[in-house]
Amino acid sequence: MTIIMNEDFLAFVWQYQYLHPSQLFTSTGEEIKVINTGFRNTNAGPDFTGSRLLLGRLEWVGCIEVHFRSSEWMQHQHQYDPVYESVILHVVWEDDQPVCHPNGTAVPTLILKDKINETIRDRYELLLQKTDPIPCGRYFNTAPEIYKINMSERLLLERLNRKSDEILLLLSTNQNDWEETTYQFLLRYYGGTVNAEPFTRLAQVLPWKILRKHHRNLLQVEALLFGCAGLLPEESKEDYILSLKREYHFLSQKYSLADFQMGYHEWKFLRIRPAGFPTIRLAQLAAFLCQQSNLFSFFNTSNDLEVLIAQLRTEQSEYWKHHFITGEKSKSPIPAMGSHTADSLVINVVLPLLVAYNKYLDRGEIIPDKVWAWLGKLPDEKNKILRMWQSLGEHVNNAADSQALLEWYTRYCEKKKCLDCGVGSYILRN
Repeated sequence: MTIIMNEDFLAFVWQYQYLHPSQLFTSTGEEIKVINTGFRNTNAGPDFTGSRLLLGRLEWVGCIEVHFRSSEWMQHQHQYDPVYESVILHVVWEDDQPVCHPNGTAVPTLILKDKINETIRDRYELLLQKTDPIPCGRYFNTAPEIYKINMSERLLLERLNRKSDEILLLLSTNQNDWEETTYQFLLRYYGGTVNAEPFTRLAQVLPWKILRKHHRNLLQVEALLFGCAGLLPEESKEDYILSLKREYHFLSQKYSLADFQMGYHEWKFLRIRPAGFPTIRLAQLAAFLCQQSNLFSFFNTSNDLEVLIAQLRTEQSEYWKHHFITGEKSKSPIPAMGSHTADSLVINVVLPLLVAYNKYLDRGEIIPDKVWAWLGKLPDEKNKILRMWQSLGEHVNNAADSQALLEWYTRYCEKKKCLDCGVGSYILRN
């Protein structure tokens, strides 16, 4: 039973009143009659707002605060916070310390131990013990379709807002420099999941403000990227590689980059298709960056999705059409970036960037119409998570569907946040 006794579960029990109503009394013996449990508050402040209770003969309207132990009221410093003066009931599993409002009056306390409906407790415990990737998988089809649709719509918004907030946080560290922020966020996703970390570090080692000065010279951009990444071999007889090394030697001294150079060991080549090697991705990145003097403006003002994807798929230089790594010629020509990868960059970089900019400008419509339109046009992504959802009967028709389902799995199923999931909550209650 200890695995389920947490604040989230107690809030769920209170919200849906899975309690024995005849046993509802405060710790001092006053009878509690619930008129309205209130509305769950996911922001700062008490856990429920707009609650209505009869405590004894008096009707109270205010907020409910939920804790595992009552002493957490003191640990969280609520006794000094005037926001908590509106709390009319403290709902706890264990009452280990009496608590007071900021003005010194005692807070009525409801102790939930031995008052929770055993059936709902056992269901939740069973769900948490499931080892399936999607805990409610075998019960998923018992939930009405409307719950799944509502959850998908909610999660797509959550994903766009979460990623746009990451951009705004990055923007703040970059002192509101949209160009540098766009470059850093682009590199975070450019190498795919496996090389996300080294690409992120490369963006810190080699700022856009340096690359931007040389964006008209492909060899210099390649030299900077491969040199700072630590992917130029110490010895080589190839003219192209020797040219890169000469350029990097000069530019690294000019911009004092040598001390920050990355190591070859930081990059991952194993279990990656050769077309996705970091060397190929860097060559494709160089070709793309040489087409742009203003990264942010390019993404922000693009109105033609096909043109945008074509630009992202700019062909790499001649050497990298025939080499996966330096010194070894490939047996067949290496194509430009695949459409699937370019689509992924639009989904994960460009669209969140548009949402972030709308938030930054404080526009009423947070999600631009262009974002909704492109999510509907872009094809769905392909991975094992989406295949799991499809095995449960979920349809994945476009990027909007796949993004919602990815958020559902990574933010709810994987973390077993079934209580915060509309479908999980329905299954538990029914």
